[in-house]
Amino acid sequence: MALRKEPFVKETTDTLGIVDYVLNGAVTDFQAFSILDDGDTFDYTARLLAEFEAGRGRYNSGPDSITRLEVYNSTNGDAAVNWGSGTKDISMTYNAAQAITKDEVFKLTMFIGGM
Repeated sequence: MALRKEPFVKETTDTLGIVDYVLNGAVTDFQAFSILDDGDTFDYTARLLAEFEAGRGRYNSGPDSITRLEVYNSTNGDAAVNWGSGTKDISMTYNAAQAITKDEVFKLTMFIGGM
């Protein structure tokens, strides 16, 4: 399955605890995670008020849900958040910690012998 990066993907979830996120459907003016293929992976953020979790997840088409594969950072000491009641927003994101900067591209290009 592929690592996906799609724009404007956002749904809500009422998931409680530390389990797969069961999706409620797309937020108005956003795409649903169902644009993905079963098993595709992606970076996500989940948020409710001051609590958040950012990580890598896997889309499951039946039931429409997201499995947490890795939590990069969170308000729970960078571990999975044990969610209480309330509707959370969950979005596909791009993890800035994994981004390559222009300086890093230049250094890699010079190392390889380009330019």
